[in-house]
Amino acid sequence: PAAYLFQIARNEVARAGVKQQRREQPLAEELCANHEDSCDRGADAGAAIAALARLDAMDRELVELKLFAGLTFREIAQLSGQPPGTVATRYRRALEFLRGWLEQQFR
Repeated sequence: PAAYLFQIARNEVARAGVKQQRREQPLAEELCANHEDSCDRGADAGAAIAALARLDAMDRELVELKLFAGLTFREIAQLSGQPPGTVATRYRRALEFLRGWLEQQFR
């Protein structure tokens, strides 16, 4: 049952991301036509997506559930079958990796 719920949550996060991306794309194109800074922000978002893709699948899902779905560590722990402390530690390590990777990209 936990794996089933985790898969449902993962699918919902993926669907929400696609919907959000569809809404933001025309706006991003319009902003880039008028403001160079907006294009830089779009590049930053692209780099963040590329950084997420470098995480292993489990850590990527954890970050997506925490940041995009707004789940707590306890909720993610229930879905994944891991202790909340383990989830929190994995999340912190994933964020450290993302931060380091992004810093290297923007040097």
